[in-house]
Amino acid sequence: MMTYGDYAAAISIIVIAVPGLFGNVNILAAILRKKDLRTKSGCLMCLVAFYDCISILFEIVTAKRLFCGEILPKRDCFASVVPYFIILVTQSYTLLALAVDRMIAIFYPMKYRQMSMTFSLLLSCLPGILIGSVLAVLAFVYMDDDTVAFCNPPMALPSKIEEIYRSYTVAVNICIISLYAISLYGIHRQKKLLHTIHDARHSRHVLQQQQTMRTIGVILMVFVAAYFVVQLVNFVIIYAQIDESLPAIEFIRGMSVVPIMITFSQSFYVYWWRSREYRTVFKEQLKYVFRCLPWGKRSATVRSSTRTVFHVSHIS
Repeated sequence: MMTYGDYAAAISIIVIAVPGLFGNVNILAAILRKKDLRTKSGCLMCLVAFYDCISILFEIVTAKRLFCGEILPKRDCFASVVPYFIILVTQSYTLLALAVDRMIAIFYPMKYRQMSMTFSLLLSCLPGILIGSVLAVLAFVYMDDDTVAFCNPPMALPSKIEEIYRSYTVAVNICIISLYAISLYGIHRQKKLLHTIHDARHSRHVLQQQQTMRTIGVILMVFVAAYFVVQLVNFVIIYAQIDESLPAIEFIRGMSVVPIMITFSQSFYVYWWRSREYRTVFKEQLKYVFRCLPWGKRSATVRSSTRTVFHVSHIS
């Protein structure tokens, strides 16, 4: 029998999933269509959009199970969401790699330009896939015989592996915050020195970096904040020894999927808000589908330069 928390979670998943899929598909189409958007960090965000699409599809399956009142053994549940679990682990690692990417671009721009695109992308996802795969194998080894109504990670994990996964997530979030803070400090310091450096190219680079950090920072901080909220809720429930069968607690646990779904769905809307280049391409794509929209048929060419790392308001 479905609880109020199950109903609320299932409905929330569907409501957020529709604009989330719409947005992520638009991001994938924009980056694949426009060569100027296929920079290192642009390709990283393309990976993240792909992860988000897969995650949303798995959450839709979770909503369907909630509506149908399916209760599965943890082993069967986890077997059905192994790819989703590995993607969640990999996504966290890729966002950490994106924070590293921004820091290198700010402090070591020459080395950043010389880095291989293929090498950067592989280094940004393969370790995450490996970590996720190892945790998945360990999950099967330590799996218990409990049942689970909410069939998604981390609820489908055995307690030992769930603790490891939550610790991994917290550690990644702390690293993202630290690296982002270091990058912001670097931008602030370089901007203060602009009046002493008579180099137009360097000045333009610093201003472009500042705009880029403002944009990408929104995506990273929403991701971090959402996961911290979920971890905090679980921490309070577990360590305060609150009865999880209480209707109010079931509702809170069920609704913890909402901030996670928001992280899966946010990127397109942040791009639209913060990036003129992406917004222009998105308008062009939407015009192809919705002819009645008042925008021009074709967007202006997305300006970029192979000799600069960023363009103003463009996430490179």
